[in-house]
Amino acid sequence: MNFSDIVYLEADGRYIKGITKKKKYLLRRSLQDLINRLGKHQFVQTHRSYALNLKLVTNVDLFEYMVYLGEFHVPLSKRSKKGFLKLLEVI
Repeated sequence: MNFSDIVYLEADGRYIKGITKKKKYLLRRSLQDLINRLGKHQFVQTHRSYALNLKLVTNVDLFEYMVYLGEFHVPLSKRSKKGFLKLLEVI
């Protein structure tokens, strides 16, 4: 698995689902540990249970608190909104 292919990560109990455009992977790590390993500049936590690949963001819906990555979407928490939008300005 090439890490740049990961669209987003979803925490599910003790496991993390790594979602790519073609396949899903199941890993046993914490979400924060996986973000640190993959790179904090590329993967950003947008919600308690979600992190996404910043390079693949296509749209942000601030009314519905959703971030779109092509055909995929992940929630954006109110708490993460401000920091996430600052990171998008840098890209």
